[in-house]
Amino acid sequence: MLQSNMYRTVKSLIPALLVFVSTQANPVQADNVIADDLIVQGGICVGPECVNGEDFTEIDWKIKFNDNPGLRFQQTTTGGNPAQSWDLGGNENTFFIQDFTRNLFPFTVATSAPTNSFFIGSTGTVGFGTNTPIGNAAAGLGGIHIAGPATADVFSGIGPNPNAGPAFNFGYSGSSFGRGSGFFNVRPDASAVAPNPSLRFATVNTQRMIITNIGRVGIGTLDPQQLLEVAGTVRAQTFQVGAQNLNVPDYVFEPDYKLLPLKQLAKFIEKEKHLPEIPSAKEIKATGLDVTELQLSLLKKVEELTLYTLQQEQQL
Repeated sequence: MLQSNMYRTVKSLIPALLVFVSTQANPVQADNVIADDLIVQGGICVGPECVNGEDFTEIDWKIKFNDNPGLRFQQTTTGGNPAQSWDLGGNENTFFIQDFTRNLFPFTVATSAPTNSFFIGSTGTVGFGTNTPIGNAAAGLGGIHIAGPATADVFSGIGPNPNAGPAFNFGYSGSSFGRGSGFFNVRPDASAVAPNPSLRFATVNTQRMIITNIGRVGIGTLDPQQLLEVAGTVRAQTFQVGAQNLNVPDYVFEPDYKLLPLKQLAKFIEKEKHLPEIPSAKEIKATGLDVTELQLSLLKKVEELTLYTLQQEQQL
């Protein structure tokens, strides 16, 4: 009976012994779950590349891995919220923030990026290339400051290729156009259709002004046919026209000027219903009015009228 009981006891222990031997030959690595707070009063190194005697000079936490070490912020669905994961990571090329759930990289910094490539000041002013951005700090409204030397070109670009185009550039042009100058520029685009590449200005979602690809300016029109075309009323205190190419009709007072006889003038007016060399209402309606030419023509008629008056005085 004793031998039978001992046999049954040993037999029942065999599975447990086999498990024990197996775990010693291939030890199982289980996760450590700490249900309470964990306080570490020294540095922490996480990852298979961590070694004994790890250097924690000027650093408290390390993540060491031989490829793309990273830290994940993972929201679960336990609380009824949708699952979402964000990663902070880096490698030999970049440091990045990744929307791991959607595989998007909204923020990336390349290695060797210059100091102060991007800086946010205490007033909310954003600096590019400077850690002392100057903005509307007095009003607490922040601002954007793109720093650069006074005699250098410092510009921003919007579009596929800010250097070769297509793109829109704006900035400071201390090198190209001289100290204290700024510019707007729409880069060339071989596939653009006229009037593009163009610069347009709009208010209330409506285009008000255009500068076309050949330099024509339209105000109130997007298809200017002259260097400046305004579809509306223009008001100015003074209006001066360059005098280099103007043919001012002082030649009317030269001795050899042939004044049209009054009888011929009367026949012309009776037939045409307008003065000679003055466009008719029909012509003005069809082609518009050249204000400069009209002013000179009217001046000529005034001078001719003066000559007619002098002739009549002599006859009297």
